[in-house]
Amino acid sequence: MAEAAGRQTAPKTPQQLDSKYPNGYIVVMYIVRQTEEFVAWLDELKDKRAQVRIAARLRQAESGSLGDWQPVAGEVSELRVHYGPGYRLYFVRRGKIIVVMLNAGDKSTQNAISAGR
Repeated sequence: MAEAAGRQTAPKTPQQLDSKYPNGYIVVMYIVRQTEEFVAWLDELKDKRAQVRIAARLRQAESGSLGDWQPVAGEVSELRVHYGPGYRLYFVRRGKIIVVMLNAGDKSTQNAISAGR
């Protein structure tokens, strides 16, 4: 019995672990495409820290985590960036893997942008 307590079992191989999860893991990643208007808005943004935070938010979306987002109207949704005046990045999902950046603004322009003005 002392021998059994002192023995170490071999580590489980990936195949053994996979058998416990028959459905596997689903990894969702998105391709973020940006319109010329969005790129121009981001480039013209005077707050450089905001530019960095927005770029980080887009990388987060590319890695599969949309984070804080909500539908706005029809197929249009917004990613919310909680920095400065509260930036909003508007997008449409096409299929499961493509996110198209349509426009952006801050909380003060939210109604005008989501209404299509």
